[in-house]
Amino acid sequence: MARLNGSDSEKLRQILLRVFTFKQFGMLLSDALDRDLESISLADNKEAVIFDVIAEANRDFWTDELVEAARKVRSREASLYAFAQEHFGLGIRTSEVSDAALERLVVKTSSFLNIMQWREKLAAIERQVARISYDIAEGIVFGTGFLVGPSALLTNYHVIQALEAQKAQASDVRVQFDYKKLPDGKVDDGRIVRLSTDWLIDSSPYATADSEVDPVTLPTTEELDYAVLRLAEKVAEEPVVLNSSDTNAPSRGSIDLGLSPAASPRAGTSVFIVQHPKGDPLALAMETQGMLKANGNGTRLRYQTNTEGGSSGSPVFDQQWKLIALHHAGDPDFSELHRPGYNEGIPIQLIVNLLKKRQKYGALSA
Repeated sequence: MARLNGSDSEKLRQILLRVFTFKQFGMLLSDALDRDLESISLADNKEAVIFDVIAEANRDFWTDELVEAARKVRSREASLYAFAQEHFGLGIRTSEVSDAALERLVVKTSSFLNIMQWREKLAAIERQVARISYDIAEGIVFGTGFLVGPSALLTNYHVIQALEAQKAQASDVRVQFDYKKLPDGKVDDGRIVRLSTDWLIDSSPYATADSEVDPVTLPTTEELDYAVLRLAEKVAEEPVVLNSSDTNAPSRGSIDLGLSPAASPRAGTSVFIVQHPKGDPLALAMETQGMLKANGNGTRLRYQTNTEGGSSGSPVFDQQWKLIALHHAGDPDFSELHRPGYNEGIPIQLIVNLLKKRQKYGALSA
């Protein structure tokens, strides 16, 4: 999808300024586009907010969605109709729609997705998620992690807790990228990377409340169950060669924590988790209305998307592939007749805040 140039962006801004109030524009983003205004702009005036929204839409290739949503809400606005037609070939005037049109938006928390953009983002994420495994006396520890810098890998603290308890050595840990099942049914063992000698960049323990069915206290912002590991190689910078004839291979890349939404997703929004359940090849679990709610102090997000042992440390995304959480646990009630009610993750913004507070955030890009 083409981006708007500077003059066209300004033209769109002037149209939106004229036809929407500040409150109406926020409702447009929330109700029609399922986007949280606070995660895009913290400005307190309409002019700056609309400027920020157009800039992000242009950068992330959803300007057409913004224009079409605005056109539908203001269907009698000729300038919006003309802009949509000229730049995106969008728009049918309300007067031209037959009374027999039966299509309806049924789920307000779901939106239409750009297929190519969605697929490309998923392909990039596939390269950045890895299976973590190592042996201890009781068996094999499995987990999932994902790149957040050239050699920085984010996972759960409890995934590597056995290392700190000296049940295993850091040199025993296998970080396995591209471990997935191929279309012919065979499994690609991918690429194994080891930890650096100075392997722990930062960590935060889990809370006692995480394992309690009826906790008395809530986890604090210092109990976020994360560990940032340093790999022995800058694997994010290496090309990922899919076949011997691939002369223009993309780099593996990493997930930018700075692009995470500042606010919690609304209940009923989609939740996607890229993971290694049970230590198996890479898998995607998704629930289009997966988000349930945050806990009492916002230190945990609860959702209905499925996970299994080995999924700890997985990245949790919304339907636009924005990273929203670090998956870490499920419903702690394992009584025989209890039906599991949720899985939960740590809001990424809290992890970013703690890394910055400890002056560790800059180490991710080293």
